[in-house]
Amino acid sequence: MSPSTPAIPPINESKMKLYEMFAQKQIAPPPNLSHPGVVASSPSSSNNVFNFPGFQPSNDLFTTKVEQMLIELDRLLKQSDTFADKSKRTTNITEIRSGERHLPIVSVEHWISSGMKYGLIPLEEFDVKLSKQLNHNPTDQQIEFATEILQNCLLTMNPITSIEEHVLVVNALMKLDSPKAVELIQDLENRSNQLYKHLNAQNDSFSLRLLFAEWIRVCRINTTTNTLYTQFAQRIVSQVSSSTDRLCFFFRLSTEACIELYQPSRPQSIDAYTKLIGCMVRLQENNMAKIKMISHVLSVIVLVIAHQHENQNIHFNQKPFLKLLSSLFIELNNATSRDKHAHAGFITVYSNVLYTLEPTQFPGFAFSWLQLFSHRHYLPLLFATDQEEASQKGQTICFKLISAHLSFLSQLLQQRASRRFTQSEKAFYQGTLRFLVVMLHDYPEFLCRHYLSLIQLLPVDCIQLRNVVLSSFPKTMILPDPFTTTLAYMATNLTVPELHIKQDYSDIIALLDAYLTGSTKSVGRHIMQHLKSGQDQQLDSKKLQQLVFYVGSHTKLDTGKSLSENPAVQIIKYLLAHMEESKDRYLVINAIVDHLRYPNTHTYFFSMTLLHLFTSQSEPIKELVTRVLLERLIVNRPHPWGLLTTFIQLIKEPMFTEHEFIKESMTHSPDIKRLFDNVLK
Repeated sequence: MSPSTPAIPPINESKMKLYEMFAQKQIAPPPNLSHPGVVASSPSSSNNVFNFPGFQPSNDLFTTKVEQMLIELDRLLKQSDTFADKSKRTTNITEIRSGERHLPIVSVEHWISSGMKYGLIPLEEFDVKLSKQLNHNPTDQQIEFATEILQNCLLTMNPITSIEEHVLVVNALMKLDSPKAVELIQDLENRSNQLYKHLNAQNDSFSLRLLFAEWIRVCRINTTTNTLYTQFAQRIVSQVSSSTDRLCFFFRLSTEACIELYQPSRPQSIDAYTKLIGCMVRLQENNMAKIKMISHVLSVIVLVIAHQHENQNIHFNQKPFLKLLSSLFIELNNATSRDKHAHAGFITVYSNVLYTLEPTQFPGFAFSWLQLFSHRHYLPLLFATDQEEASQKGQTICFKLISAHLSFLSQLLQQRASRRFTQSEKAFYQGTLRFLVVMLHDYPEFLCRHYLSLIQLLPVDCIQLRNVVLSSFPKTMILPDPFTTTLAYMATNLTVPELHIKQDYSDIIALLDAYLTGSTKSVGRHIMQHLKSGQDQQLDSKKLQQLVFYVGSHTKLDTGKSLSENPAVQIIKYLLAHMEESKDRYLVINAIVDHLRYPNTHTYFFSMTLLHLFTSQSEPIKELVTRVLLERLIVNRPHPWGLLTTFIQLIKEPMFTEHEFIKESMTHSPDIKRLFDNVLK
């Protein structure tokens, strides 16, 4: 283009169009591309290609090149009635002059490719229009233009677009006998097949990828009917289901394509893939075939997650997999909901996938895993069932997943001694807290039944989470007011809690039973050996919790005898007396407080035991008892009913405030003094 050639005939209209192109993309336009309605006119040189009012020359070479590319592209699109005319202009060499600088010569294909890269050209519309030209006796120039575009977009070191954006053009070129078209298709096939040469024996990765791209394009059409979806899915099934290996390879190819194409603002590829899986599952003849296909799909996704999680390490992106698994869960849940056997099989397979992806094994997937586990449609499926056997199975699955979750959280919390929490670790803790609060509100019976195993997975200083778990009580129960409830009420209104107990007492249970029944008089030394069986002779907190619960739940309070004669209380006193370190005695008191829950036999026994220890033990033990109770109460609600009742009974003792450690605490901590004053009122 010579300097005397008019740049853009309808100047203001063209500039307005370019401005609107930037506005629709919600990005800032180049500094020199101002709104034509607000820019004042200014004189411009006749030798400047941007010869329109309001233009101000830019000193930035990159900005100038962008402006030149956009304006020249707009001129070409306006003046070209057909792609034939446009392709003729690709043979002309265009030189753009800006002041005294001469910019590099750039082809139209390069401009169009750059426009695609930055989202300035609607790819789907461009693909449709270009394919129409190629399907109606295209000229050599049109074919050359199309092949150049695809080479710039797909066959570079860092591809600008994907084959899904050019599926119509690729199909049109495959029908042509032009040497350039054949060469391009061969290059695309070689590039695609090379990636999976060890996985695909038939060496047709490109054709399968193109098949999946066609499905994505069909899903983008709003007017597509369910009949057309079904027919297309049948075509895909017929081509990929000849063997299990080929079917799994297609799933892997499609999964990796979805992850590669994923953008938070454009998740259409994942939505199309989940819709395809739903159609393929519905086409299966029986329930076994449906479950088998679902298992293949989810297994492939797990393998892809594992591969990328290991190779990408800290750069692993979990968002596309979260979108894929959540969308797939919704789709498969709908596809199997009409048949209870298929639906139950799907829930089992999906739960096994979640258990395989537990955060301990895939820490980079932890946030997405928690979101999938706490999905508003998933948890109700584990509990909402009319059959007792199925309900127990669902609760077992839920317990396994919560245990895996809390085990990972425990590993994070154990690092607090060496460093501060990162922002992501704090967010995961807060997510766990919210999840347990939801469980407390919706499924309290589950927490009541499994509390013993769950609190053993939490560190002893993880107080608020323990309180949430221990605050659960049956929905049919109405809790009495802890401020007015007496121990006499607890003694006359007792229920035996229904628990899920999965503990290991194999090496000491015989001795404990013998001592609790009075058959033997000496068991303390064996208990200490059991609790400190490791080489470092450190106290095993999990074994301690199991021991305290076992002796407390397998003994009865005899109202005719003193608590000091109770064998379970004697074992606890023995532990407190023979623990050398204060932190070990602290763990014993915590193990007792862990069973102060809603009114039941266990809460009554351990509450009476704790009050007895406060009145009969030394000052350090009394201070420990008070400390543990206060630690549980000063955190945010909820607080277990048994904890509140026991603490109120404790501070109502006549001489409670006369203890030296109580006076010092009230002197140095206004919060503790305020707490005592409020309760004593």
